[in-house]
Amino acid sequence: MFRIEEISVIQESVAKVQPVRSFEDAGLHPVMLANVKLAGYVHPTPVQAYCLPAILKGHDVVACAQTGWYHVKT
Repeated sequence: MFRIEEISVIQESVAKVQPVRSFEDAGLHPVMLANVKLAGYVHPTPVQAYCLPAILKGHDVVACAQTGWYHVKT
């Protein structure tokens, strides 16, 4: 069994983002952060850790995780 924090992520882009280690460090709107906590989430998944800062910086993101596909185009 592995810990979700140990899953590797590959960034294929010239612009590299630093992943966030917590939702508090992700720069979420206070209402969004409160909802994340209310839902019981403690740590971002690897995809969330890299995608949240990329999206907030205005980058396009296409990500694939075990739970499914995510595509965000800003």
